[in-house]
Amino acid sequence: MLIQNKIKLATLVFMTAFTANADFKNIRISNFQGQYLSPEGTGRADYFSIPTVSNLHAPPYSEIKIFKGNDNFQLSVNEQDYLWEDAPASLLEMQSLNWSNINFNTVPKKISLSIQSLEGATESKRLSLSRASASCSHTGNSHEGFVEDLLESCLNGKARLRITSFNNEDKSDFFNKSELTKFIHVLQGINDKAPSIQQEIEDVEIDISNHSFEARLKTKVVINATIKAEGKTYFDSDEQVARIRIDKVKASFFNITDKVFEELEKNQGTNLRVERPWVYVSLEK
Repeated sequence: MLIQNKIKLATLVFMTAFTANADFKNIRISNFQGQYLSPEGTGRADYFSIPTVSNLHAPPYSEIKIFKGNDNFQLSVNEQDYLWEDAPASLLEMQSLNWSNINFNTVPKKISLSIQSLEGATESKRLSLSRASASCSHTGNSHEGFVEDLLESCLNGKARLRITSFNNEDKSDFFNKSELTKFIHVLQGINDKAPSIQQEIEDVEIDISNHSFEARLKTKVVINATIKAEGKTYFDSDEQVARIRIDKVKASFFNITDKVFEELEKNQGTNLRVERPWVYVSLEK
């Protein structure tokens, strides 16, 4: 799942930051940097404010302590606590993390996020992300939850995502046995029997406007391959479902749309359903 793994991870890192119990309109985080070695870490920021029930606010440069739970992270500063519930599994599984200059702001009509660098590692994988940014324009429809507001803004409004570089070295059988990964490796002349493959993605561009999306990225293993995708995006707040229509995916001159759907179909579950050309992602637990 070359394409899905990378975009999914980038999206999780970008778009689910601090989702639980937060006031959508007033989050402000500036120059957040730190390090984490499971199960705890520390960070500092020029400005760090998440309006919640406890109104977490860190004075400039004060230490922010981070603790890992079963499915959450707890942030503590000056005897104030913030519980990031249902944190993405892709972050919870990380044994170490280092990050610099993360900025995340929400205002009534816009969400913006930028990351200078992010590095993480588990026993089977290492990843790094550099010079990334994302922004979504609010549609004016407000919902109770932050996630709903976020998806309303990004999938029904106007969104822009840019990533300069994303690197991933994965030794897991799941990654290396992916049929889509093998197919792209064939295009690039790569021996699939290699014990680990280092994937590098560059110049990611995803734009959404009026429910239409266009995506473009470069993959680099032995040679460069440009992957392009296009389709439609919708978020139904009543049904708590994001709907994505994938019209076309190409790797250089090769149409790999069917391969993408085959990989998605293999990973259907409670929250993911595929009915070509549609992909449904449910927020229901």
